[in-house]
Amino acid sequence: MQQEPNIHDMRYFLEIAATGSLTRAAERIGISQPGISGSLTRLESACEAKLVHRQNTGITLTKAGDAFLREAKKILLHVDQLKRVARIAADIPTGTIRIGSHPALASRFFPTMLTEIYETYPDVSLELEHGLSRHLTDMVLAGELDFALVVNAVDSSSLAKLELEQDVIAVWSSGEGAEQRPESDTILYDPSMLQSREILKKLEKDLGRTFKRRLCSGHLDLIADLAQKGVGYAILPRSVSGPRGLVKVDATWPIYLDQIDFVYRKDLQPEGVASAIFACLAGN
Repeated sequence: MQQEPNIHDMRYFLEIAATGSLTRAAERIGISQPGISGSLTRLESACEAKLVHRQNTGITLTKAGDAFLREAKKILLHVDQLKRVARIAADIPTGTIRIGSHPALASRFFPTMLTEIYETYPDVSLELEHGLSRHLTDMVLAGELDFALVVNAVDSSSLAKLELEQDVIAVWSSGEGAEQRPESDTILYDPSMLQSREILKKLEKDLGRTFKRRLCSGHLDLIADLAQKGVGYAILPRSVSGPRGLVKVDATWPIYLDQIDFVYRKDLQPEGVASAIFACLAGN
């Protein structure tokens, strides 16, 4: 049975025609030169026609090659259109998607997540927004964001909430023996985080533990870096302290459990779109 031209070989042929070289075409596509030579041979066999002239200066198209190129471009355009139609019919993301996240969560989840979204859904454009979880949730409810990655999402009849994972907020130090060093006199924390304020309150009220100095910052990564250098103890999520090798100061000190949630408005987002984006997050 005569083999028919396949889509991959057609795409490779377009690259050969554009570069005028099997070597450059192979490099741009990311396959071996024998691989692209085999692709061209399959096309010529399927078409029962010579498509290119191989010369020392490169490759040029034959008359049959020119005709094949014109039609191949049309076919590939139709194939791409078929994919777009199928994605839309299956609720697969297209267009612009607006995603919000607290900066600490963004630095953890977004690098891998965004790569996967772009690779899996090439018709998607992303807009990112960073801020406090309560503000991002309000933006989702107002329709200003499509999705948000938040901490301890509020309960709302209009809000769909998918639980991603739990995180632990605790007091961390640079390592063993920190209580004997000057860093134990300083506490580093983000005052905008309710969890940090509650832990400090419990330390003072229940354990009588106070600090000579309080150093505040809204940047958790900076707080973690300072703690790693021994500037002071730090109140941080484990997801931020862990990669820097910080250790929990005392197992008896208060902690705060955070639930990391993926939220969106039920009436604005197709379930398929939400599930697809959540799958990229959950895969991290």
